[in-house]
Amino acid sequence: MLLLSAQAKYSEYLMENRQFEKKYQTDFLSFQKMTNQQIGKEDFEQEDDLMAWQFAYENLSKISEKL
Repeated sequence: MLLLSAQAKYSEYLMENRQFEKKYQTDFLSFQKMTNQQIGKEDFEQEDDLMAWQFAYENLSKISEKL
């Protein structure tokens, strides 16, 4: 049961990660670096996406290690 739950979460985070990669045409680390370098320019959509993507990216790594 735990394995199935972990696999479902892994698939969910993987899909979310891929959606952001497709939307921004880059990987998470490059997007994070680009977003953090934008000084004096606020883009609330990008900041929200960064937080959501970071959550998915970090949890994808954690679940991957456990599986």
